[in-house]
This record gives sequence, structure tokens and C-alpha cells, in this order.
Amino acid sequence: MGSNGPSCRPCRDKIVIREGTFKDEVFVADLAQEVFSVYGEYRQILPRCLINPYIYTAVAQVEDTPVGFGMLTLEINKGEVLAIAVDPEHHNRGIGRQLMTILLREAGKFSFKAVTLKTASDNVTAQGLFSTLGFEVTGENEGYYTRGQSAMEMVKRLQ
Repeated sequence: MGSNGPSCRPCRDKIVIREGTFKDEVFVADLAQEVFSVYGEYRQILPRCLINPYIYTAVAQVEDTPVGFGMLTLEINKGEVLAIAVDPEHHNRGIGRQLMTILLREAGKFSFKAVTLKTASDNVTAQGLFSTLGFEVTGENEGYYTRGQSAMEMVKRLQ
């Protein structure tokens, strides 16, 4: 994909978003463990998505180091954001927003009518980001995650 984003604050390194490949398996597994383990065994699940032709993965890099990823399923008439994660050391630098923007752009290429996602009900930071990108809450799924947490369902209409 090779889209250059703004410089990282305060490190001033360029953020590059590229398409994920099977070579990102260890990175995805490690970051999933770090940020999603409270919700379930995503360390085992998410790396498998890298080889699924119906899932688009974007990886954010600072210099040659991956620092975040986002995954979008390519379904009939809609896309669903499966996961978006940024290394905690790189939070508050706009990387999550850039990843979401790339996923939404990818969804637009397929003429999807909407993009949906689920995020933990207590993750107000992510909900705030998604809201600024045009997502609206459509419901709540109690006990959605394997460890019992609830999730907010959100949608962004594209057409």
C-alpha cells in the first residue's frame, strides 16, 4: 500500500502504512497478546487472518518497526473491522486513526454500503476515535468476548 502519513509526535519518525503479509505473523501475535489478552486468545486467532484472502490487513510502521495493525473482513455489501491495535508505546500519535482511514478507504474500493465493528464497552478511547470517523453505536452485545466483557456495536454508512 505504501501510504505515508504524518510524522510521529514527539519522535518525528515517518509512519508508513502498508499491506500486511504472512511475514507479520509474529508481530500480530505479540501485539494481540499485549493488547487483547484480557478479552480472549487473540494471539492464536489474529495471525491466521493474515493468510485469509477475505481479510485485508494494514500494518503501521515507524522506520522498519511495525507498531500497529488493523484488519477488515471483506463480506457481501459490508466490511467489518475485526481488530485494530497500536503498540502502547506509540499511542496518541494518530496511528490508530491512520489505520482506520486506510481500512475505510479499502472498504470504499469494494463499494460496501457500511463498515461495522465491535469494541469493548469500557474502551471509551476507541469509541471516541470511531465516533470522530463517523461510526454510530447501534447496540451492545453483553458477554460478547470469551472472557465475558460486553461490546458496543458500531456502524459507519458509506453509501
